[in-house]
Amino acid sequence: MEEILKLLLMQKKKKNKKEECPACETNLYLNDKYSRKIGILDDERDEVLGWTCPYCSAQFDLDNKIMYIKGIKNGYGRA
Repeated sequence: MEEILKLLLMQKKKKNKKEECPACETNLYLNDKYSRKIGILDDERDEVLGWTCPYCSAQFDLDNKIMYIKGIKNGYGRA
């Protein structure tokens, strides 16, 4: 049983190579270290507030909830 556990722990896990924008469904995956997401920073506190999709310019908070989409604040995404 211990040998099986060791084998399971030593296996390489497959990384998700698909990271889609919730608004336009474009794949934002770049490589194992980086994404195509554009960070939104707070100038006063030096904190990350969210991210922007480079393709549709929709803005999201850190929980992937839409904050701004194509000219509409607090949009609800696609129907």
